[in-house]
Amino acid sequence: MKTNPHLSKRTLAGAGLAAVLLAAAPLSAQEPANLLANGGFEESVAVAISMANAHYRPLIERNVEIPSGDAAAMPAEVSINPADGWTNEACKFEYVEGKAGAEVHTGKRAVRIESPKTQSAIVIGKNLSVVEGVGLDERAIQIGKPHKFSLYAKGTGTVMVRCYMYDAKLANLYEYSRCLEVNPQQFAVSDEDRWQKFEGTLQIKCPEVNHIVFVIGVQGSVSLDDVVLLPQ
Repeated sequence: MKTNPHLSKRTLAGAGLAAVLLAAAPLSAQEPANLLANGGFEESVAVAISMANAHYRPLIERNVEIPSGDAAAMPAEVSINPADGWTNEACKFEYVEGKAGAEVHTGKRAVRIESPKTQSAIVIGKNLSVVEGVGLDERAIQIGKPHKFSLYAKGTGTVMVRCYMYDAKLANLYEYSRCLEVNPQQFAVSDEDRWQKFEGTLQIKCPEVNHIVFVIGVQGSVSLDDVVLLPQ
């Protein structure tokens, strides 16, 4: 499995959860925070996508269909990995705007990936710290603990959930069978018109894993929205 070394420079913006006390009112359970920044793809950034951009150059050379221009709209905290699929002109990444329940699941934006012959991957969110036991960082991944994830998809194809793993020096770790367990790892998407929810767990099993980034790969033609990874 190929990875994208440049992603190792990302940093995790830590955020603690504040407890809110309301006088004369019962406490209610808080919704767990999504560990994935911009998992709903609502926040956009302007990106210069051309041959001058070293990250996107391989995609352009392969004639992959992606947004282009000096200020192309792209989802913030989402990265196409040229080293993980995206092999030819049949591949396409689209930043979709539309109506909730139709082109998008909720909000106004989603992404669509077309990759008929190979699986092509995107990274969602920032680097996530990995800790053993109960760490001070409430937004960290805990070793040996299954973390729940969910996503919404529609289209036709296969969606695979995984991650890229790094050690304390941010070097890539490739021991996926020993250090990573995703259950289920793969989902079959078979409805072009209706958004379907898919759920599973992701668990890091090795103490040498220091950081991860969350990865979704698609083979086929699939729209994605509202991707969530939960803390413990």
